[in-house]
Amino acid sequence: MEKKSILVVDNTTSLVSPWKNDLRKYFNLIEAVGGFEALAKLRQSEFSLVIINLSIHTFDGIDAVRKIREKHPKIPIIVLANKSDLRFIKNAAMYGIHGYFLFPIKVNELLNLVQKLTGVDLIEFVDALTNEKKEEKKEKKTNNEELQDVPAMYYEGQSYLARGEIQEAINIFNQILQVKRLKDTWRRYIEDSYFQLGRCYMKLFDYKKAIEFLSQFIQKAPTSQYNKKAYFLTAECYEKLNDTSRAISIYKKLVNMPPYDSVSTQARKKLKKFQVL
Repeated sequence: MEKKSILVVDNTTSLVSPWKNDLRKYFNLIEAVGGFEALAKLRQSEFSLVIINLSIHTFDGIDAVRKIREKHPKIPIIVLANKSDLRFIKNAAMYGIHGYFLFPIKVNELLNLVQKLTGVDLIEFVDALTNEKKEEKKEKKTNNEELQDVPAMYYEGQSYLARGEIQEAINIFNQILQVKRLKDTWRRYIEDSYFQLGRCYMKLFDYKKAIEFLSQFIQKAPTSQYNKKAYFLTAECYEKLNDTSRAISIYKKLVNMPPYDSVSTQARKKLKKFQVL
């Protein structure tokens, strides 16, 4: 099923945002850095919608709205801004916009407006895409050894977790753990998936399962930025399971584990609560 195209005007195309990841499920997302590149891409291809980030000070977002509206008077435009930049939205509205959102973006609300402006029924799209995938499986046997886009899967899992869609997040992170062929630069995403699965099961109050994944993460990624946090979450799980002695033992370890940071401070507070310090 052919996806309609959306042009996103930002100051960079390298940052990964949850709302962009969600849009990519249903649309062909093309990014442009600043107004001039946006106009060039609008000349080259057909777009159903333009989304412009106004809270960028490396280019004039209002000017981008004005120039796009002059050349393309009918194309729908949505603008994004920080709360401190509400004045930009008012100025952009003078040239004609179809909606605005403030950061952090509420993805469901954004998707609702986008489907109205593009005429794409997301439910029908998903059904059609599912049917296409079924047909593809009949023609070509899927092979788990194939190289998969692990970073994209990982950030999709994080997006589900942030929205509280825990089971969907678990499914994604488990898929990552099943990937056998991957680039060396992607290996940390597999390691970090153990950590994220630990967080997921804590959300589901399955503390034994959470400990299982957090322990695997600590073993597999001893130098990860999440290492101390994994120890702390493990101790909290033991607390929930009323295994106070193990929890205290881990908190003591964290207090003495370099570098001294916010996790160390939290561990000290926990020990004071248990009247250990």
